[in-house]
Amino acid sequence: MDNIMKGLEDIQAGIGAMGARIDSIEKAQNLATEHSARRLPVGDAGTAGSKFAGLSGSDVAFLHDLVKSGAVLGLRPSEELTNAAKALNRLSIVTPASKAGNFRPWIKATLNEGASGYGQQLVPVQYVAELWDAARERSKVFGQIRSFEMTAPTANLPVAADLPEPDLVGENTTANSFRTETARAGSNNVLVTAKTMLFNQVFTEELEEDSLIPFVPFLREMLANAVAFYSDAVILNGDTTNAATGNINSDDASPAATKYYLAFDGLRHVGLVDNAGNSSDSAGALSLAKLAALKGLMVDKTYLIDWGHPANADDLLFVCDPGSADAIGLLDQAVTVDKFGPQAGVKVGQVANILGNPVIATMAMGLTEADGKISATAANNTKGQIVLLNKQAFCVGIRKEISFDLVRDPRMGQISLVSRFRLGFGRYAPSGAASSINGAAVLYNISL
Repeated sequence: MDNIMKGLEDIQAGIGAMGARIDSIEKAQNLATEHSARRLPVGDAGTAGSKFAGLSGSDVAFLHDLVKSGAVLGLRPSEELTNAAKALNRLSIVTPASKAGNFRPWIKATLNEGASGYGQQLVPVQYVAELWDAARERSKVFGQIRSFEMTAPTANLPVAADLPEPDLVGENTTANSFRTETARAGSNNVLVTAKTMLFNQVFTEELEEDSLIPFVPFLREMLANAVAFYSDAVILNGDTTNAATGNINSDDASPAATKYYLAFDGLRHVGLVDNAGNSSDSAGALSLAKLAALKGLMVDKTYLIDWGHPANADDLLFVCDPGSADAIGLLDQAVTVDKFGPQAGVKVGQVANILGNPVIATMAMGLTEADGKISATAANNTKGQIVLLNKQAFCVGIRKEISFDLVRDPRMGQISLVSRFRLGFGRYAPSGAASSINGAAVLYNISL
């Protein structure tokens, strides 16, 4: 009997210990869930089991603000969407930073509540920071160039010009026995002007919350891709010339006044227009010698700056149309991605290394005529082009990140989603004049 009682006591103690362990596991799981909810305001964002399940937190926030912005159009967020947005707001105190290091809350701050009939402007919140980060990551040129926040529509960037030259002097044995002339460092400034880029996407007037749900992730994805591509395109192709001839993107026809590339002068403009000495006519097939010669064009002997041979080889980029990039890949001296591998240092769009520098292929660089300019007649554009740039010679000014407006056009029975951002582009010009820019060179008229 004593043995039986002892066995029962052992079993009971084991059951008690097992229960304690189960309680501990459940508490740990609850704590982990609570901790995760505090730290990660993403995923279902409290919407599991609802019609928003599967959307990210940024998708829910974007959808809520988009629907709310259409109040003047008769749109109202449903109670379910409002509750999902409130769940995000409760987590706003731990919203992670964007990749640019900017902390932005999930809660929207409204600017134009009183702008009846024109929609409400949606100011930057977390999904805007994420969209902007995605655009930079997917871009091939824009994301490579350093940027700065513009606090006004224009900014003057100071640049160094002449280096101070030292004098050779002997040892002075008496006070004030010899004075050398004061050497001063020359300086100048470069004007950066922000320009607005606008997307106008038109939808039917039958827009409502349920029809937007499956469309929101696609909409954000397409906006990120569009911002990435056209940020690259305007930096590469910018030309403010608006005349019947002469614009490097429309050589034989006046471009429409709304064309994005009229915002400012870009990288191709450096060699084709600003500083003709920084361009080279390939007049045939590509060769290693022609690529190497571009580096020599970027040596500024007047101001003693060697943009073509930087200490950091990654500062120098060959940016090409896809056909020219493929031609580089066929050169014996090229090291293609399949050889050096997809290591972390590979840049977006990089297809090879040549002369120790990355080769970037992008559709933002179009085929041209023999003079390096793009004809309004597409069939005339058969030649390749390459821009070699030192990314330290340029900078991007960001005046305004992406914002959204929802506008109704009752005449057409349509609703427009208008999204916009503002960029400026700074090019290092030591004399202050564009003709002194040496940070880029262009090889044109490449036979493909």
